[in-house]
Order: sequence, then C-alpha cells, then structure tokens
Amino acid sequence: MSSAIAEELASFLEQRAGDSLRAVGHYSAEEYGVVYLREDLRQQYTDDEIEGIVEELRWESFGKSNQEGQFHLGELNCSIKAFEEAVVMHFPSDGKHGTLVSLDSEAAQDLLQFIDECLSRIERIRTQ
Repeated sequence: MSSAIAEELASFLEQRAGDSLRAVGHYSAEEYGVVYLREDLRQQYTDDEIEGIVEELRWESFGKSNQEGQFHLGELNCSIKAFEEAVVMHFPSDGKHGTLVSLDSEAAQDLLQFIDECLSRIERIRTQ
C-alpha cells in the first residue's frame, strides 16, 4: 500500500514540481523503497545514506500519536525540514508507515523566504 501511494504521489509531483523534484519514497516497519530519485542524486547518495535518512524519518513517525496528544491540534499530517538546498516533507500515516518527498528549495520559495525572514530577526535579536 505504501509503495502505491508513493508511486502515485511521485507521478503527481513529476507533473507539478518538474525538475525540482528530488526524491519520493515510502517506508513501513519492515522495509522501505524509493520510487523516484533524480539522476544527479543517485550519484550523490549511497544506499546506506538513503537508508539512514529513511530510518531517521521512521523513528520520527513513532512519536506521531504522542505529538498529536501534546499539541492538541488534530492529526499530524506532515513535518517539514527546510535545508539550504532542499525541503524534505515527511507524511507519517501511522507509527509504522509513511511517505517522504524531497524538493529543491526553489519549489518551496515562499515558505523558505518566510523562514529566512524569521531567522534574520532571530539573529538580529541575538546580536543586540
């Protein structure tokens, strides 16, 4: 089921994000799969590094119900990690399954610009 979701999402994102799409994968408690990995990233990441990224997100999903209980904001739909060069979105479906997407930073320009503005203010306050 996870792979079917990831494959359909990858197809949608190839149309929507075009060349900004970096990767789409899925995981369960027992396994993981990458259904889309842009060619330049195939050379940049080893299989062990990809497995480590998936493992990190898998561990994060174990805390999904705990986070939902603590925040009182309903179901956790997605967590976003914003890096200089890319954005990683993690869609945990339960404590055992999830989908991950990575996009070039240009694809999330508005979000990243907002984050940069916040970081600039934080830095300015720190240095006062």
